Amino acid sequence: MIAADLPNARRYSWPLPPNLPEKVYLRVRVRDKAGNEGVAVTNQPQTVDLNEPIGTLLTVVPARRDHR
Repeated sequence: MIAADLPNARRYSWPLPPNLPEKVYLRVRVRDKAGNEGVAVTNQPQTVDLNEPIGTLLTVVPARRDHR
């Protein structure tokens, strides 16, 4: 289980555990205060990439403004 009894904040950021496999299936089950329940399940395994991307900013160019 990832989490339970969360407030309705419209999003949830899940801190991934370090021992998570490379591919996972996800199932989300939600229930409102009236007891209505919905379930969504991925039909394909989702790739989990725990590598933090590394990059270097080479240059910055101002956005072009079209004056009409």
